[in-house]
Amino acid sequence: MAPLARSVLVTGSNRGIGLELVRQLAEMTDPPEHIFATCRNPEGPKGKALHDLADKHPNIHVIQLEVESQSSVESAVPAVESHLKGKGLNLLINNAGVNSYATLQTVERQEMLSA
Repeated sequence: MAPLARSVLVTGSNRGIGLELVRQLAEMTDPPEHIFATCRNPEGPKGKALHDLADKHPNIHVIQLEVESQSSVESAVPAVESHLKGKGLNLLINNAGVNSYATLQTVERQEMLSA
């Protein structure tokens, strides 16, 4: 079976669904060559589980990324590109976010940008 993707970036990967997505990707029979696991503060206490997982799987790259901050997004780009060597990112799983009770008809632009 072909791999899911050569490279995957998961936002909000320090806990919950994001952390489990990274774990499942890393433990696949044919895992992605690069798994970019991002979160707001990977060096803080909430990043420990993610770093422990990355220590077991060398294809996991932990990267600081605050999805609501354009400067943080721009800072993460070179970190990702340095591993991809011009081959591009294949899959983005935008897991970071906040709970919303808005519908597609009532949601405001700013709420959609919130994470």
